[in-house]
Amino acid sequence: MLMRRKLILTAGVLATAGAVTLGTAGAASAKSSFTLKAGHKTVHPRSTVAFQLRAASDSAGVHLSGLRFCLERSAGKAKFTTVKCTTLSHWNRKDEAQIYTIAYNVGAKKGAYTFRGSVQSKDSHNHWRHPYKSNTVLLHVK
Repeated sequence: MLMRRKLILTAGVLATAGAVTLGTAGAASAKSSFTLKAGHKTVHPRSTVAFQLRAASDSAGVHLSGLRFCLERSAGKAKFTTVKCTTLSHWNRKDEAQIYTIAYNVGAKKGAYTFRGSVQSKDSHNHWRHPYKSNTVLLHVK
């Protein structure tokens, strides 16, 4: 009976570790740990905005690295088109998060634009998994 309890406890710890690396079971719970922020809320035409996706680590302190972060711009009703993607990131000790940064060049057209981030991890066959969407950010071009 004692050995069975140890086995169940070990399996639970392994399942938790799988959730951190965006495994199939824990991907939905890890989805809430991604936040997208823009360097500025209002910009001039033909300027550059830095978008940062913060991938917070779990309670065990495991970093969420090795992900692909894509920036998407709204293209109508509930449609988004991918603008840029990156896999480069750095660890921020102060925020305790893995930071992915994309610089986006704003065009000459004025107006309000909605952006969101999508995050993907790789499976055991080195293929990108289903993307998980982050929050949306509104950017005004004046």
